[in-house]
Amino acid sequence: MAVDHYDNVYDDSLEASISTEFGADVLLLISKASSFSPVIKQRLLGAAQRCIDNRRLFLETLENEFSTLTDAQSTVRGIRDTIIEIDDDELQDLSATQLTRRFERLQSLTDECEEWLQRRQDQLHTRHSERSSDERGCPGLCSYLYETLEISYPVLATFTKVIEIIHRYEQQLLRILA
Repeated sequence: MAVDHYDNVYDDSLEASISTEFGADVLLLISKASSFSPVIKQRLLGAAQRCIDNRRLFLETLENEFSTLTDAQSTVRGIRDTIIEIDDDELQDLSATQLTRRFERLQSLTDECEEWLQRRQDQLHTRHSERSSDERGCPGLCSYLYETLEISYPVLATFTKVIEIIHRYEQQLLRILA
């Protein structure tokens, strides 16, 4: 921070950085002090440790989000492969029993998607409720991570879309069975 170009590169002052990183109380303590006392050192070390803890928690949250995305992707690929398999069959040539089995398979895929939706909703709710009241005023992780997308909750949106696709296939099977 003690470089000539700091303000130009980071577009904030040393004071703003200290306040953002360690809190306004630490900034006030440092700015009013004439020397770097043991009290200031302890307050700064405590604030630094909180920053470290927050970053570790954030990293853990990011790793969990990545794991969720990877698992969701794998599940959606499996569902897609099953739908492709069903779609490749000439449905008109299948018996009522075969059509019924395919319909039941589609229903089980819908159930799998709905379980994903419920788990994800629970996960998001838990994440929100674990945030401190100070953090609740800040944008959520999903808004932050997915701000460049048209949606803030891609896992929820994906499984909702997959359910819509499955329902179209179910309707097609029901028309043939009727």
